[in-house]
Amino acid sequence: MSEPDHDGAGVSTVSRVPEISKSYGPAEDSQPTAHLHAIWTELMSLKRLVENEHDRKLRRIETDLRWTMMLVGAQFITIIGSAIATLVGG
Repeated sequence: MSEPDHDGAGVSTVSRVPEISKSYGPAEDSQPTAHLHAIWTELMSLKRLVENEHDRKLRRIETDLRWTMMLVGAQFITIIGSAIATLVGG
């Protein structure tokens, strides 16, 4: 009787990464290289994804800070204008 290929929660326990052969004879040198190339390609893809996500979040933070500074500046001008109007009118 074989074990199920998932745990009790329904999560697959089957590895998605192909196993690399343990013997590295002359005829099998290309297989580990192919696996390493696939891993390298996947890492570079993840790197680009993380960098793009990071850049997007930084642009969003920069935009939020600009809006905040504009609103603080407008409120400061309103307070100064109100103080001047009070001094002139009173």
